[in-house]
Amino acid sequence: MRSVFHGSRSRSRFTHIQAFIRKELSIHTSPEVISRRLQLEFGISISKNTLYRYIQLERQAGGELYQQL
Repeated sequence: MRSVFHGSRSRSRFTHIQAFIRKELSIHTSPEVISRRLQLEFGISISKNTLYRYIQLERQAGGELYQQL
């Protein structure tokens, strides 16, 4: 996901998108729904599989997003 964003404005956008994803997961929104909402609301395409990989990598780093699924 990170490789899509370049430059300082894009890093800010990445932070905003990441916060959106975390918020949606915290209210138990599925990666499928999040993927679709990202396309509709932000005009960016991040697949559900990419979101699942993000959650898995975050879990391996000690995170707890996976518990929101």
